[in-house]
Amino acid sequence: MITDDAPLREPVNEPLRFPTPPAALALGGQIDEWLAEHPDWTEPSVPTGPGDKFVRDPVHGSIVLTAAEARAIDCGPFQRLRGIFQVGLAWLAYPSARHSRFEHSLGVRHVAGAILDRLEAVRGRPYQAEHRAVILAAALMHDVGHGAFSHASEGIIAVHPAYTGQLPGDDHPHEAVSALLIEREPLRGRITALGADPALVAACIRQHDADKAALMAAGLPSELLGIISGPLDADKLDYFARDSYFSGLPSLVDLDRILQTMTITPDGRLGITLAGASALEAVLYSRIAMHAHLYGHQKVLAGEAMVRGIIEELVGPAVAGHLGSAGRGVLILRGKGGAPQEIGFRLVADYLRVDDRAFLVAPTDQPRVADLQDRILRREMLKRAFSLSYDELPTDLLGEPTISEDEYLRFLLYLHEPGQLERLRWTILRDLPTLRTSDLWVRATDVPDVANTDNYVVDRAGRLTRNATMFADWDRRRDQHYPDVPHHPTLRNYLLLKAKVHVFCPSAERATVGPRARAAIAEMYRESLTRGSRPGLVAPGAIEG
Repeated sequence: MITDDAPLREPVNEPLRFPTPPAALALGGQIDEWLAEHPDWTEPSVPTGPGDKFVRDPVHGSIVLTAAEARAIDCGPFQRLRGIFQVGLAWLAYPSARHSRFEHSLGVRHVAGAILDRLEAVRGRPYQAEHRAVILAAALMHDVGHGAFSHASEGIIAVHPAYTGQLPGDDHPHEAVSALLIEREPLRGRITALGADPALVAACIRQHDADKAALMAAGLPSELLGIISGPLDADKLDYFARDSYFSGLPSLVDLDRILQTMTITPDGRLGITLAGASALEAVLYSRIAMHAHLYGHQKVLAGEAMVRGIIEELVGPAVAGHLGSAGRGVLILRGKGGAPQEIGFRLVADYLRVDDRAFLVAPTDQPRVADLQDRILRREMLKRAFSLSYDELPTDLLGEPTISEDEYLRFLLYLHEPGQLERLRWTILRDLPTLRTSDLWVRATDVPDVANTDNYVVDRAGRLTRNATMFADWDRRRDQHYPDVPHHPTLRNYLLLKAKVHVFCPSAERATVGPRARAAIAEMYRESLTRGSRPGLVAPGAIEG
């Protein structure tokens, strides 16, 4: 425990570096240790009565589960998803957006079953029972590895050097954890009871090249991969509708029409016919609107920044890719047998030990952590000191009365290079030595990942179409390799006016931080002009999907 007279990090904004980074514990070992804390999870399950189980759902009506599926979800690793909010801190702006990963997972299982039924009608014969079982199990378990605050915590894990070496390859944390949990008890046995091979279920969730090769070797038809991960996957079709419903935002998702017009493309992928193009267009428009108004709402981003502040106070700040001081605090959670357990959040698996609410109310030995927790619970949020968009440029500091749209887009893309937003944060902090690093953040609205619809919309003859929707030829992953800025008009509009970069700080510091933020942005703009080639479009951690 840290005492009240423990020394502070000095100076505040130039933390010490570790001479040697702490050794990373492999993620598999972390998961084994976490599961060992819950021996009751591996005890024989209470028998479930025979017959299908019906779950009432406000989005899909009745969700039908088999008795084996009911047993699979009635275990500790899956039940903990009830405490993980689907859209993280969105309840700070949309009070009813408190739905969880648990009901979302049931919804994805329901949608995956409907897609399988549709594709069987398209191909004129049923899929093999084991192939259906793998897809349905993957749909049900795809989010079982999510930790507290879901994508917000993943953003921290992806960039903070404290977690370097803990994840295998470039996996998203929740996908890597999901795969490891599926291949271990208690989930392994329950998935086997569904008639699915746990190794293939894990591969279906990860979908690395080696995983796809293993799935193809097992005879799984290629179009089924798109049910779990792709532009029309069951995950997206559920959360588009579910997030709209619980946030109160209007939904344009016509799931029935999407399902009615699903097909298999000539190259063996999950696609949609031209008859469903308008319904698809509405879904994609909804996704863009929700990124701008829900996931990227400034109150939501401010809340996520404050969660990052809590982690930084516990773990230590990162400067120029290095880990700062070791942190000087823990959260005290309910551990094995109800005994107190001190968690420092230096391991990826630590995020599995707590749910969203517990993270915000857990006792701590670190007063600054307690202060941030209390401020979130009181909705006493960090405020915007400055928000960058094309119509809010600090042109008075740039030496130019105006800059063109293309010039601004080049600069925005420069800011979205990996590490650049954190550089901007520390550039602002450089001249603010008395402001805690955990109280100043630079956060950007995500750019939605919309795959080019020309790749999966087919006409009546089964041929891929051109320009079937307004999103034809929108593909960030391809656009970022162009030698110039994006040309798609909808993407340009989003980047110019909706993909804002916010500088957050305490309300009392806005008058000081605002001018410094404007000056730092102008400084980085002049720096960007010296770049001779166009950078990538977004940092990997900024991709939502």
